[in-house]
Amino acid sequence: MQKDKLDKILALMPSNPGIYLMKNIAGEIIYIGKSRSLKKRVKSYFNRHHDNLKTSVLVSAIEEIEFIVTGTEVEALILENNLIKKHRPRYNILLKDSKTHPYIKVTMKDGYPRLEKVRKVVFRDGNLYFGPFPNEYDLSRIIDMLSRNFRLCTSKKAIHPGKKVRPCLKFHLGICQGICQGAVSPEEYSVSINKAVEVLAGRVEPDFSGLEKQLKSLAEQFRYEEAAEVRDTLTALKRFFESQKVEFLKPVNLDFWGMSETNDRVIFSVFFIRGGKMLGNRIIDIEREPDSTNSEVLASVISRFYDNNLIPASLYCSIEPEGCDSVMQMLAERAGRKVSFHIPRKGQYLNLLAMADNNALEIMRNIKSEGNERLDESVIDLQNLLELSVTPVRIECVDISHIQGTDPVASLVVFNNGRPRKGEYRLYHIKSARGGDDPASIAEVTQRRFSRLLREHAPLPDLYIVDGGITQVRAACR
Repeated sequence: MQKDKLDKILALMPSNPGIYLMKNIAGEIIYIGKSRSLKKRVKSYFNRHHDNLKTSVLVSAIEEIEFIVTGTEVEALILENNLIKKHRPRYNILLKDSKTHPYIKVTMKDGYPRLEKVRKVVFRDGNLYFGPFPNEYDLSRIIDMLSRNFRLCTSKKAIHPGKKVRPCLKFHLGICQGICQGAVSPEEYSVSINKAVEVLAGRVEPDFSGLEKQLKSLAEQFRYEEAAEVRDTLTALKRFFESQKVEFLKPVNLDFWGMSETNDRVIFSVFFIRGGKMLGNRIIDIEREPDSTNSEVLASVISRFYDNNLIPASLYCSIEPEGCDSVMQMLAERAGRKVSFHIPRKGQYLNLLAMADNNALEIMRNIKSEGNERLDESVIDLQNLLELSVTPVRIECVDISHIQGTDPVASLVVFNNGRPRKGEYRLYHIKSARGGDDPASIAEVTQRRFSRLLREHAPLPDLYIVDGGITQVRAACR
């Protein structure tokens, strides 16, 4: 963008909160951002050099900047979220979700509520949602068991009080109450649906004795296929209602956001606590935005993640999202109740967050590893310490030795995934550089090494280290 054009845009841009839309020469929106101060944030893109290649490419592609002023930071957050979903700009956060876990929806706004499997939560629609459930197979069996036990309607047809419709097979089998025949009033039916809700909310423990007796009876009659169905249902129910790794004394609803980060991406591992029990976790893989901080990434991901996922009473993470009060206010408006954020310091909550952090780290190590082995934690630490754009899985180091300027040689060592690869160590006899000229020797060895790697299509190092100072580094770069 030409300087006079940029100066004119910045002169007209207010210091109010709002969002900005950056466009390329073709008029495409390539980045959408929000800020408490539009002028200050947009100006920061152009008043300094960016080491991040992605940021440099973004800035070089900007030809036009538009802005929308909002009354509050919360309004800016909501508007930014909606526009990102609509336009999907190429330089905004790329959120890769492991998968969308399903929920149980209780259609409370219907005259005769039913249990349904859904993948999106619609806030304040008059229905109840439970989940997410990490195992879709178990979820189907839970819905079937509750519907059978409490004789709930499973028909997808709209049934209105006092109107008869053609009955389904379950009516003839006697496993529903027959609301389609007008045999049950909405008030009588609500007693059954409320019992199912009590079980899903964790306030009432389900009774497995009936299924256990049925399983034993079928096995004694050698009806093994039917027994296998009952066994699988019983296993799924026990896995959900009893076999919990984490359990709280109170029926709390919490989410724990574990995270692991490198220079180019962030992994979140979200642990779900529902009704005081841990239902599972969800992995979110994030490609960083240009020059973004972890707090900014967390705020952006939270605002988008809870667009169609159940919002808990409290969120826990080791860092606070940028504009935490505004983010929590936005979630509270969606949920219709208070939502809080905490950084745990001790006890069970801190232990659970540590578990989520470790899980995110393990995922990062597996993602970053090109082979079958897990990536060593020290390699990720090294990437963060040196602020590298790539993970240094393969490292090569060169040093020059000589005897008072004569008989110069170079030794090269290779490390892969934090461990030495002694079979790939090499010794070079310097041919062209004069003894004692370390930079020239470094240049010769580097040229010989990389020429051979390219010629043999061998893997190039992610990090190449030379002994010496800036002169040796420049010689290697040349």
